[in-house]
Amino acid sequence: MNLAAWGTITVLILAAALTPWVASRVKLGGRLTGFVSWAAGAFAVLCTVTAGWVATGTAIGRTAVPAIVGIHPVVRIGAALLFIAAVVIVVLALVPDLWSTVPADQTAAVLGFMAPLLVPYAAWGLGSVAQTLLGVVTDVAAQVTSGIAA
Repeated sequence: MNLAAWGTITVLILAAALTPWVASRVKLGGRLTGFVSWAAGAFAVLCTVTAGWVATGTAIGRTAVPAIVGIHPVVRIGAALLFIAAVVIVVLALVPDLWSTVPADQTAAVLGFMAPLLVPYAAWGLGSVAQTLLGVVTDVAAQVTSGIAA
């Protein structure tokens, strides 16, 4: 059991949960309120993407996800499709509200956590494109969350 990894995952998920909550209590008025709300949601999604990468080295990534995906070949196809959908939704959630209507909410955060765990099951040409996009999101997430659970 990797306690350091679980501690990091806990801190990142708590940061992801509390940031939008705190941002919803900040009353700035005007257009700035919308930006703060989006930024908090985007930060939460980046925290969960980072937590997902950390989780790949725990029992979740090494045992639980492979056991579930290994149940049937259809489940593996579903995992590949879920990976592609998760990356698309996460990337669109990180784009400011001015250009994208996909909200950076709990759904995007959960998919952000799942995407790194589903990387081994990405298939077809879209899977490699999605892996590249997830790599970019991961680099940004690592830079943004580097001071949280150091």
